Amino acid sequence: MSDARRRSPRSLVRFHVLFDDGEAFDIATVENVSEGGLYVRTSQPLVAGTEVHLSPVGVAEDVIPPLRARVAWSSAQDPCGMGLEFLEASAEAHEALSRARQAFAAARAA
Repeated sequence: MSDARRRSPRSLVRFHVLFDDGEAFDIATVENVSEGGLYVRTSQPLVAGTEVHLSPVGVAEDVIPPLRARVAWSSAQDPCGMGLEFLEASAEAHEALSRARQAFAAARAA
């Protein structure tokens, strides 16, 4: 996806994460990822500014480490979801996300 507002290019993917803000948790579908963040589709979007812990589930669990993120924006309109900005993602996490973009983009195309 290219958009003049984006700081880095997005890669279309599809995998699941559990997100937890310390009060509640839910599972969401990650639909795109970049160096700085990701977009998740969820029926329970959180308020912008909320910090969350992300734990990949299923096949993503073996590829991507848990991450911390902040809700950059959210929408309760269809499609419901939120844009998350990574907080303190390590070099190891960035390498894992790069591998995940390739692996899960290929899985999405299949």
